[in-house]
Amino acid sequence: MYEESQSGDVELPQGRFLDRERSWLAFNERVLELAEDPSTPLLERANFLAIFASNLDEFFMVRVAGLKRRIATGVATLLRVRPSAARGAGDDLGPLA
Repeated sequence: MYEESQSGDVELPQGRFLDRERSWLAFNERVLELAEDPSTPLLERANFLAIFASNLDEFFMVRVAGLKRRIATGVATLLRVRPSAARGAGDDLGPLA
């Protein structure tokens, strides 16, 4: 599953951090779309908005803080994200900084 480099270190898959974070943000975007939908009853829209805010708060407290810790400890590396419909095939996010 993981390849070993010449120095003996295990090569982790590229995009190992960002795929999970992008998925989390895509889910939160769908929750926000439900909150913005005028055909949804007002109280449900307020509930979806509260869920969106809570998810976004947790994302920054947990996921972004974790990525910053990885950068500070030198674990994070350059990442290339797999192409998707939303991004071009050659997009490179560069270093996690």
